[in-house]
Amino acid sequence: MNVNLRDGESRLAASSFQQPTIRIADTIEHCQRHGFPVLTHPLLANRPKEIRFAVCCLENAIVFGEDFIIRSDEELLVGGLVNNPDLFLSLTVREFLAKKFTISKSQAFPAFLVGGSENFGLFLLNYLSRLSYLILFEKLRNLPIITSGTAPQNHDELFHLAGYPKARQIKIWPDQAVLFKKLYVPTMLTSKIPLTGTGQLFDFVPVFIQQIALKAIKGSLDSGLPRRVYLSRSAARWRRVLNEAEVIRCLKKYHFEVIDPGTLTIAEQVRLAQNSEIIAGPIGNNMNFQLFARPQTVIIQFLYDQRVNMTPLVAEIFHQKYFEIYGTPLKEGKDDMCYDFSVPIEPLESLLEKITREKANS
Repeated sequence: MNVNLRDGESRLAASSFQQPTIRIADTIEHCQRHGFPVLTHPLLANRPKEIRFAVCCLENAIVFGEDFIIRSDEELLVGGLVNNPDLFLSLTVREFLAKKFTISKSQAFPAFLVGGSENFGLFLLNYLSRLSYLILFEKLRNLPIITSGTAPQNHDELFHLAGYPKARQIKIWPDQAVLFKKLYVPTMLTSKIPLTGTGQLFDFVPVFIQQIALKAIKGSLDSGLPRRVYLSRSAARWRRVLNEAEVIRCLKKYHFEVIDPGTLTIAEQVRLAQNSEIIAGPIGNNMNFQLFARPQTVIIQFLYDQRVNMTPLVAEIFHQKYFEIYGTPLKEGKDDMCYDFSVPIEPLESLLEKITREKANS
């Protein structure tokens, strides 16, 4: 079933919408208050009180622009039950209501909301991971999934590997609204605790993502010596390494090659990560490369701020060896989490010498 929903029939007047619900508990309570089922599982229990993991079943719900949900009673629920509201705070209510959304015909069949993000790391941890709910709840497994109409090719590669080719997806575009008679909406399985910025991550999420990705190489690995890769962010908008030429000169003395993961297919990324003994790079989207790597892989991350740093959590789950090098930020840019920064060479070289000695003696 390939559902094309781009052509709509009318426009929705949005002037009467209420203030959006941000807190996850509010959204779940909204569903319970209106008599909509909330699915839970023992595996999802015993989490910090700020976080709730569940699947809500809504009726006559409208999905807006990939991941916004509006109930028919005009109460706006932001971000598809998002445990990380900061992802959506940049979009104010007024800006949202000013947007024009085309409403397609009502869809009688039930569907499961996955959503999407152009950011590959957010896509992996916040959206692709939602497919794990379909393993926990057998009755949901045959539902079509709702995904982004603007998803890059590598997102669709992973959906296909997970058993959801385009024929099992309902693509929704940024300027579109689709009414569903029944809509299953999962919370996200990763989150940021309000105020502290502490990352929360279910252990099975990285494992689930890696199991999907490994299907891309079907057990085949490159022959030859283990590789050492530096994941450059030179083409990124922020968190770039200001003295990257100097850093690369240092790394190349230890046989590193420079890689931009964004230029590789999923199969190429997985094969390279599986063959890498050391992975180094600045904090950011590129470091999600470690999700495809083996246990005992050395992970060296450059950073200047610890907030929402999932890399050590993932390293612990995969039994990877994690190291950090702190740099000095240039305090200019989008916000204080997006500064470009310089990496000190002396501690980097000392760490590489230490790792080299340990590998020679092992």
